[in-house]
Amino acid sequence: MKGDGSSLSAAKKFGPQYKNDIPKLLELWNKDQAVAKPFSWFTAVKEITENDYILSANTYSPYNGEEEMSHRDPKEILKEIEGDEKKLQSTLKEVKEKL
Repeated sequence: MKGDGSSLSAAKKFGPQYKNDIPKLLELWNKDQAVAKPFSWFTAVKEITENDYILSANTYSPYNGEEEMSHRDPKEILKEIEGDEKKLQSTLKEVKEKL
């Protein structure tokens, strides 16, 4: 579960802008799919006891780090910045000429 529909701040705020996995978990539970990747998994009691009964889901999740991030090529980003910089310099020159 990644969110319960509330903010992460100490003063809990609820709203549609906050991720809420509870409806999806309930749907899976009612369909007897309680262990549907990546929403839930089983952890052995022995493993929990060996970790001093830490009940944080991230401690036992076999799916941690599975999200693959796609990043743009840094050279592409630099070219874009340089192009924008040239446009900015051109616009600045036009403004100075009009003054």
